[in-house]
Amino acid sequence: MAASNGALTHSSTKKANFIFRSVNHDQSQPKQPLNYTDKVIIQWAALNNGGRSVDQPDGNTSNCGWYGCRVLQPPDATNSSLNPTFDHGGPDPAVFMLMAPPEYVKTDSNFNGPIYNGAPFCLQYAGSLTTGYDVNWGYTPNCGWFGCRILSDYLGQRPDLGEFGWDHGAGKDMAGGGPTGYPQGPTVLTIEAPTETGVPCAGTTCTTGECCVSLATCDNYTCDARHTKKGGSITCAGATCTINECCTANPTCGTYPCGTGYHPKTNPAGITCTQTPCAQGECCDLNPTCANPSYKCPTDEHLKSNPAGINCKGATCTDPECCGMNPVCSTFSCPESDFYHTYAPVPNASNVYCKEQTCTQAECCTATPTDSAPLVQTWPFYPQNYTGNSTQF
Repeated sequence: MAASNGALTHSSTKKANFIFRSVNHDQSQPKQPLNYTDKVIIQWAALNNGGRSVDQPDGNTSNCGWYGCRVLQPPDATNSSLNPTFDHGGPDPAVFMLMAPPEYVKTDSNFNGPIYNGAPFCLQYAGSLTTGYDVNWGYTPNCGWFGCRILSDYLGQRPDLGEFGWDHGAGKDMAGGGPTGYPQGPTVLTIEAPTETGVPCAGTTCTTGECCVSLATCDNYTCDARHTKKGGSITCAGATCTINECCTANPTCGTYPCGTGYHPKTNPAGITCTQTPCAQGECCDLNPTCANPSYKCPTDEHLKSNPAGINCKGATCTDPECCGMNPVCSTFSCPESDFYHTYAPVPNASNVYCKEQTCTQAECCTATPTDSAPLVQTWPFYPQNYTGNSTQF
């Protein structure tokens, strides 16, 4: 089987390699074993006998979408018998299900055992990466085995359609699974696993050395600043380890108890610490003082003395922490009356608040003129030896 000019064809001189990208497995773990009923995206990888090499991107590409420019396309909506083609994966590539052949499914309609090298399988269209398509697990009354969209090798019997097509599984639901091969039943394909270099295995079965790589360990894995290395000897699932296998995510500041004089930083649950346990400097900020920034007290209150020495209890200061009530005029003593004025407290002095921490005479006292004539001393009537306290002059 080969992929010629983007279409699936027979070839006696060239064989194509294909990569099955399972959507059932963790995509960060390469080379995981396949199972029947796995859903896969099929990528044309390369010709294994000197033909044109094709890139094998491992994910979404900027020019061709998922898994590059040679990805198996879905059946045509109006004529599914058209020859299967390979083209851009695009944003939503086609997905296919690996089905155990009728002889397996006859005894277990949901057969999902592992697929080994040399194992047979049928290929059923199963929708796209984001949109599902009704799949069939066994024999259907209208289209036969596995439904109406099965990859079929026409075996030269349908030159009008081409060499391959998406067609009815057909066949009969009979003991032993029924016949296979077009037109008696579904086409059964075979897995021929190549080695790591793309060369077919030497024998009828592959060896561990040909197809497998040693599993990595966490011994030399370096965790980033937001993770802590797990203890003990850990063997990873693949040839390379992942951060989740070797490292434990450090805690966040969400539950960190800040000490006296400190408050939690903004969005503490979103702050991942660089160590376990977290440090106060990562999770907490120092509480402000009444002087930084300079606290603005409300009307009738004043900033307490030495505001820089007052540490507030939270992220923001409060009036009771930084401010004191201004005094009222009833606490102010007006001066004694004199010859010119009579001094008295302002009305309702107990409810009149001063503007600062200390009241003034202008705020708290009224001065009423006495209207008395000024005391004038004229000569020579002023006695030079007067020692009394009379004001008669």
